Amino acid sequence: MTALAIRNMERATEALERAMGWGAQTHTGRSSQIVRGPAMDIVEKGDVYEVRLDLPGVAREDINIESSSGVLTISGTVSEHEFRRSIALPSWAAIDKIEARLVDGVLVVTVPKREEEKTRTITVQ
Repeated sequence: MTALAIRNMERATEALERAMGWGAQTHTGRSSQIVRGPAMDIVEKGDVYEVRLDLPGVAREDINIESSSGVLTISGTVSEHEFRRSIALPSWAAIDKIEARLVDGVLVVTVPKREEEKTRTITVQ
């Protein structure tokens, strides 16, 4: 197989994985790597951030969530494929108040802001 044929096949595979929500492409120099895992979104909602992962058909018991050294790691098994997603937590995260719930196949991990990091309005006297 020629190098061009291999590149074309890799591109087709990456496009299919992105379309299926199973691929996030990261580039390092001239090579690329496909990180397999469920689609993930991070959304700010007032005083918290929500990390959402699509995990249809996955039981609560098959999901592991850990926080260590400022990194939130979510891992488990989806359709016989193991996944692991890690997110660097900002300094303002109230790590001891992180909560998670699984609703209709969507894992929602809530990361609240510490009290001292919340925005407050200061009245000018």
